[in-house]
Amino acid sequence: MPYSYPQYKNEVKSHILSNIPTSSKILDVGPGCGTYSHLLRNEGYKIDAIEVWEPYVKQFELEKHYDNVFLGDIREFDFSSYDYIIMGDVLEHLSTEEAQQILDKINSNNQKCLIAVPYEYEQGEYQGNTYEIHLQPDLTPSNVLDRYPSLKLLYGNEEYGYYVNYTSELLIFIDGYLADQERADACLNLINQLKENLPYKIALLNKYPYSWGLDYKVDYYFHHGEGFMVGPPPQHLLDKQLYERPYVYVGTSAGTLENWLPLTGVNDHVANMYNSFLTTSTTARNLGFGRIFRVEADTLFDVDELKDIAKDLENFQDYLLYGERQEGDWAKPHHRIMDIHVLGYSVDLFKGFNLVKNDKQFWDLCSKINYYGKWIEYIIPTIIYYQQQHHVFNGIKYEGRIREKYPNTKFDLINSPGDWTSRWDNIPKICKVMPSKDSDELFNVVGLYYWNDEQTPLQVKSEVINEKNEIIYSKEVTVNPHTWIYDELPLEGEYIINNINTREGITQEFVNTVSPQTILDSNIRYIKK
Repeated sequence: MPYSYPQYKNEVKSHILSNIPTSSKILDVGPGCGTYSHLLRNEGYKIDAIEVWEPYVKQFELEKHYDNVFLGDIREFDFSSYDYIIMGDVLEHLSTEEAQQILDKINSNNQKCLIAVPYEYEQGEYQGNTYEIHLQPDLTPSNVLDRYPSLKLLYGNEEYGYYVNYTSELLIFIDGYLADQERADACLNLINQLKENLPYKIALLNKYPYSWGLDYKVDYYFHHGEGFMVGPPPQHLLDKQLYERPYVYVGTSAGTLENWLPLTGVNDHVANMYNSFLTTSTTARNLGFGRIFRVEADTLFDVDELKDIAKDLENFQDYLLYGERQEGDWAKPHHRIMDIHVLGYSVDLFKGFNLVKNDKQFWDLCSKINYYGKWIEYIIPTIIYYQQQHHVFNGIKYEGRIREKYPNTKFDLINSPGDWTSRWDNIPKICKVMPSKDSDELFNVVGLYYWNDEQTPLQVKSEVINEKNEIIYSKEVTVNPHTWIYDELPLEGEYIINNINTREGITQEFVNTVSPQTILDSNIRYIKK
């Protein structure tokens, strides 16, 4: 039929405008009624057409809509001089072997192409035109990729699909809540750095209503103010021990310190972060981009490390993940964590997932992916794991922490005060003790764990006072970055533990109380090896 499937045409137009320069020489194969000329010619493109059925040339006045119209068969036509080949509703009219030969020529010429096909559609001759017969009436989303492995799905549904033989253009999306001048300044530094070192367009998603003038510094600016804080997990998840309570830990040769964080107050904004991945995907798709490089707004790259990242930006298909790993003794086999300071993803990676607007929808999302927790660092890789059970996605993964791969890049330049940022305050950590992973927690012992999670030295003074007001333990020590000390005391009655922490001239004082009756309620646990 000379007419084309109407859906996704605006998206296809935006995609071509974003990915194909207007100086490109385009060939429309089998133009029919001139669909792609109507889409693109007014945008400045020069487009030729080749039509095998002469009556269509006159019927649809194709010579008015194309720069040149050739009457001929694409199987016998020399198209090597063109930059971009459009084959809308053409592939199904060729045998598999013929179509493969044409695509092989396109690929060997390093030409780009757009292919559009209907799925499982029988068609005979039309008004005496035998070229309208479908020689591949059995095409499906899966066998298109099997028969033509160089193609990648661009847009599609159960009836129709658009494919390309190249990696889609990438859009950098900066994601942030720019609530003050300090955050805005950090974001501006990032914008300038990205402009200087990468060739891609930049979008900014600001969750704060004031733009700080940054809307004039990027190619695309968006404000997304809707959101909510996820409350405590439903009681039935707690009763069934399904809730994955967030914790951080320090593993050493002597044992593991687990710092279990509260049910609320940490990562309650997880739904807003999840929604931003879907929002950026939809927005980029509507702008005609196929891939996204997401960067948190308070990031400042080391230039050499950014150049290393840039190599992968050119090549990744569906995802580019940093820091993916299994974390902690209690994570389930499919619970992989990853760093989300920077990552890449295609606009289709989250296809089938919806925005969440309340607690119920968030916990329904958790049920769908079989991860009941509020850490976005777990939710995103678990969604990818879920998607890979149902679709074919390809990408690049780097295991190990991103801070180890890129030690000179500054992540999380600005943190808001809260339970997360204070998780390693009040050193030494007062912890209940397990002699081994399989043993019971002890009520008659208290552990004192010194740990410095920052990049600067920490001066610590700690003393333990018993019920007789006697100092039974005293230590004053400098804890260097990423070093630890562990001490242990018998717990005989109620103790008062005074900690004084000083870093870079700033001193904090903490007063703690612990007893055999309360130690097992502690969020901090030390498991010996």
